[in-house]
Formats: sequence, C-alpha cells, structure tokens
Amino acid sequence: MKLILSKKIPYNRLKADALVVPLFKGEKESVYALPVSVKKIVAAVIASKEFQGGAMETQLVHTGGNGVSRVCLLGLGEKKECSLDIVQRAYGTAIMRLKKAKAKSVVLLVREDAVSGEAGPGSAGKDKAVADIVGAIATGVRIANYHTHEYKSKKKELHSIAKCILLVPSTIDRTIKSALTRAETIVDGLDFVRSISNSPANYATPQYVAESAKELAKKTPGLTVTVFDKKQIEKEKMGGLLAVAQGSQHEPRFVICEYKGHPCNDDKGAPCRPIVLVGKGITFDTGGISLKPWKGMEEMKFDMAGGAAVMATVAIAAKLKLPMHVVGLVPLAENMPSHTAYKPGDVITISDGTTVEILSTDAEGRMVLADGLCYAKKYKPSVVVDVATLTGAIVAALSDYASGLFTDDDAIALTLERLGKETGDRVWRMPMPKEWADHLKSPVADLRQVPSARLADATMAALFLKNFSDAKTPWVHIDNAGTAWKTEGYSYAEAGATGAPVQLLVAWLEDLGKKEVK
Repeated sequence: MKLILSKKIPYNRLKADALVVPLFKGEKESVYALPVSVKKIVAAVIASKEFQGGAMETQLVHTGGNGVSRVCLLGLGEKKECSLDIVQRAYGTAIMRLKKAKAKSVVLLVREDAVSGEAGPGSAGKDKAVADIVGAIATGVRIANYHTHEYKSKKKELHSIAKCILLVPSTIDRTIKSALTRAETIVDGLDFVRSISNSPANYATPQYVAESAKELAKKTPGLTVTVFDKKQIEKEKMGGLLAVAQGSQHEPRFVICEYKGHPCNDDKGAPCRPIVLVGKGITFDTGGISLKPWKGMEEMKFDMAGGAAVMATVAIAAKLKLPMHVVGLVPLAENMPSHTAYKPGDVITISDGTTVEILSTDAEGRMVLADGLCYAKKYKPSVVVDVATLTGAIVAALSDYASGLFTDDDAIALTLERLGKETGDRVWRMPMPKEWADHLKSPVADLRQVPSARLADATMAALFLKNFSDAKTPWVHIDNAGTAWKTEGYSYAEAGATGAPVQLLVAWLEDLGKKEVK
C-alpha cells in the first residue's frame, strides 16, 4: 500500500474508489467542507439512524458520482473517550470494509481533533498531537491491509488497497511527515512478525527463522545478526535449549540481533549499558512427550511470536536510529515427541549451572528462555525484557485483551501500562508473590520446572524465569500468549498473528531514548 499525505485536493478533481469520512457519535454532519452532494448523503444516512458514529462503526454508501464512487462513514465513538488506539483501530476497520468492497484507492479525511491535548509518547502541543493522529491512522490502515496467501497454489485476488491518500487540513510539516515514516517503519516490523508467525512450521523451522533474521539485517543498516548453530550452543552449555530441541530432526539455533546506536553517557562519561530483549522462539510446540490435545495444535506455529517480535523491535530501533544500544536474543527450537525427546523426570542443566527437574515437556518455553536470560547477563544490561507466548493460564486470565506483565520494578511497570494504552498493545500487571517460589523447590534438583499442582501457572512461570535474571538488573517478563494470535478475524485485521507487543516495545524504547538524550 502506498500512503500519500495531501493537504488539499479539489473535490471536483478527486479520483478514488472511496472517501472515508470520520464522525464522532452524535455528530450530524462532517466538520470538513465536503461537496454538497456528499454532505446530503451523510446527512441522510445519519437521519435514518442506520449510522450513529459508534467506535469502529462503518456505513458504506454509493454516491453514483464519477469522482468518488463511494463514501464510507466511520465512527470514532464518544469524542471525550477517543484515543490514539481507537483512531488506529477505527481507520483500520474502514480499510477492512473497503477491502471487502474491492476498493483499490481510498481517500481518508484525517480527523485532527480526534485526540485532544497531548497525544502519544512524550508528545506536546497541537502539532505533535496531529502528527500522532496521522501516525495512528497510517498504522491502522497498514495493519488492516495485510494479507497472507503465500502458500495457496491458486492465488486468489488479494483485494488489497493499492493507494491511500491522507487529507490533512492543517499544514503538513516535518513532524507529520516523520510520524508517517515512523508508522510505516513499525508496520514493516509487524509484517515481518506476522508473516513468520503465520508460516507453517514445516517451512518456518529454526534454521529458516534464523536465516530470516540474517535477511532482515541485510535490509537494515546498523543491525547485525549472529547465529549460533548446535555446536556453538553446546559450547555455551545451553542445556535448556538443547533439551527442548533434542526430540526434533531440526537442530536448534540461537540468534543475536544487535543495534549500537549513539548511546548516552552516564555521569562518569561511560556509555550507557545496553537494553536486552529476549524472545521465545519455539517454531512449533506439540508439547513433546506431554503431548497437547490435537484440537487447535495447528496454531502452535506461532509459538515463536515472542522471538519474532524481539527481532523486529531491534530492527525498528535501528531504522529509527534510536539513541541506544539494543540487543535481541532468540533461542529457536522445535518441541517434538520422539525416542530422543526429553522426558518428565529428566534433570536438565541450564547454562549457569542450575539444575531443573522436568515435570512437563509442554513447559518448554521457560527452559529455552532460561538460557536466553543467562546469556543476557554477558552484556551487563541496564534492563532485560523477555517476551514469550508462554502460558495458557494468561489466556484464561486476560484473553486477548492484554499481555501479562510481570516485574518487581514499579516505575517500569507504570510506564509500560501507560504506553500499552496509547499504542493498543495493552499489558496487565500480574502478581509475583515471593512465597510462591517455594512451590518450585525440587527434591532431586535445584528447581522444578513447574509446581506439582499447576495453579497460577503464568505467575509460576514468571517466578521460574526470575531465577535466571540478575537481581541487580531490572527484569520484565511479558506473556503475550493471548495477544500474539487471533483465532478469528476482527474488525481491523485478519485472523492469525498480530505482531504484539512490537508497538509497545518500540514506544518504550523511544521513551527511554528521550530520557537518555536528556
């Protein structure tokens, strides 16, 4: 999709398949100077009460005109409740509606008063607010325009929208242009995550994903990618990763993505320590010997979505030239049952020497992350964040509304919660009572991988991972099992992988970058 910013186009010369007119609930006409014929259509639809302006509500009307053949009324809901997240989802909903109508070119009226006051991470003033609204619209329409038909032998007509013109009533300044560029960069990253996560596991093996990371580096100045093969993984004594992978014919990989920007200096003039992201990369999860039920198992190809999100986030940081040093670590493996698979009752040694008793081979994510978190310590990071589609328990608790957030750092938690609301990549802070850690004690090893009674499993997984973080370094665990995948399509995107929480991570890095520059 080609996105074009435009300040004014005479309506009598406007050529497009559809014009999107945004309205708040209760508004009887558009605030923009539309042609009389279009105004009459809008007024007639509103008077009929077929369209009332609710958030994500759409109404498509044929105009019969030669310039714009259809008008799509788009609801933004109550004005006082409108946010960047609603703007993003609403405009995405309009694009989904117009894709179904086989539109190829669309004109979008940018509602500059959609979000009053400050809008977006670190924004200030009207100009920045308008820029953030443009960015949200661009993000929404690109997310909605995504499609995947790569593995169909008979290619269907994709019905993608080829061109979107964003009509901005006020001046299109550098800030607004930068917001559009930022949005396109982020959605390119989301497309990377969605494409890999949607790919069948017989294609997207650990080797394939590792090679995809290398290809991403070739296209991204400033991004370097290093891949450890099985021999190097053995040399690092990554027992958790090796154990999970040993049941599969596909050997494991360990991917290191690194971007060295222009980091700040601390009070003593030394460069600030890097930010390390660790992502779970299970390319397919059968549950291993602790085999999952067959129903829904086909979706387990997205169990590497956390790892893909980490790769994409580091690449986006490089493209945006953020003032920081960011490292992404992704352990990749396929969890399969076979005569060589690891088993319940086995004792596995993690790379830091910790021994772990296995109770369920279906709790493989925490095993590979343990090695990833141990390796993160080598960088002496300022903060570590791991992202993983880790537990069904977090899906039961939060569904697809938010990712689970686990951390002892209140300041980081508050920032991520705020940015989650702004970006739509919501997180919900979950408890980590220290006394629950006793449930992970093992009679035969240092730790049990899961407690004997699997209660509060999302929290217990976080408490397990905490053992492999540095007590002196802030650590955050994000369980995105419920947000990384949508079994059914929704109004502003198709079913499948979502790319969450890339938007949140990028906004957080930007927030940190502003503090570092200061």
